[in-house]
Amino acid sequence: MTTREATCADRIKDEYLAQEAWIAELYTKSDEGDDQATEEIYEQAYGISRYTLIKIELSGGGPSSWLEAKYDAVDGLIRLTYYFADWFDVASHNVPEDNALWRYALEIIDGMDF
Repeated sequence: MTTREATCADRIKDEYLAQEAWIAELYTKSDEGDDQATEEIYEQAYGISRYTLIKIELSGGGPSSWLEAKYDAVDGLIRLTYYFADWFDVASHNVPEDNALWRYALEIIDGMDF
């Protein structure tokens, strides 16, 4: 199987280890006084995004459920995930935009002051 045929789930461990090794090498050089490596550490970030993660608790105890909303002040609600948990077990489900839970989350978030 070539890299293009492999899924991201198949490839993630190797990619993770390669990124960590590369950054560790840069830190080693930087700690030794290599100014170029120090600069390169900051140049490695392709981009930086800032989001707010909002948890809307729907029920507690066992079982419990909640919504987790990824929100950006400019773009609004980006992703909504429903969680259900019962005694050491948890599952999640992505909520589509045309769902009543999405509308509910928007109402709750719009009422927040941040």
